[in-house]
Amino acid sequence: MEAAGVRVWMWPWRRRVGCLGGRVRALLACALLGALACQRGYYEVYRARHPGWVAELPRPGAALEEVLASLHAPSEVEGIRVEVEHLAIHRADVQPWREISFERIRSGRYASDPAATYAVTAVRGCRATEGLREVRAQRVAYYLLPRNRLQSFDHYEFRPGCDQRSHFRAARGEAMALERELEARIARAHGGPQLALEQLYQRGLAYVEVGRVADARAMLVAAEPAYRAQQVRARHERGIEAQRARAESTRLRGNLMRALGVKPVAP
Repeated sequence: MEAAGVRVWMWPWRRRVGCLGGRVRALLACALLGALACQRGYYEVYRARHPGWVAELPRPGAALEEVLASLHAPSEVEGIRVEVEHLAIHRADVQPWREISFERIRSGRYASDPAATYAVTAVRGCRATEGLREVRAQRVAYYLLPRNRLQSFDHYEFRPGCDQRSHFRAARGEAMALERELEARIARAHGGPQLALEQLYQRGLAYVEVGRVADARAMLVAAEPAYRAQQVRARHERGIEAQRARAESTRLRGNLMRALGVKPVAP
């Protein structure tokens, strides 16, 4: 268009607005999908993307995304509620370790590398109601994934009443140094692990399984004072549970001693 000899350019607003409107609609659709994904939760989204997948933790060989989805899976135990209260994810094959936010993984902005090593720390809380009493329990677990495959872990399964069952698998080979570094980081952030007598023996047997004899002996030595104290108490406790606990500790202690080539002796 020209006015008084001056050429004036008119922007084709109708066409541009129509195009912009399409882009806005696309962005809004993407935002809506993202919001729905957040509402559904990481477990639901992962399960939808992997038909037939069933959460199982710990499952040796699982990749990072599967471990995270399993951590967020709802508990199948009736009467309890388990939640992830804190989650730390690190790339552990670089120095210093590089932290990866769970939000980046959940939003799809980060995909795990098959050649990378990851370390995951999870603080999980359990709640249960027994009559008028509320039971709460909390456990710190870790999962070490050399070459993005779950190899070693210290996992706690919550059972009825928020009782716990320990699942421990010791690292081997080059991953041993990473395991010790991960355990040291957890001790600094959350304190050292509080291991029951049976857990000490079970952990010792797990060390034997991968040839870590010195670590297994350390578990046997650490357990002995608690074992002897338990035996003294059991002589004065006639309840069935006390006798069962005494028998199980004696069995595990004997297994660990034999695995180490030590002759079991009475307390």
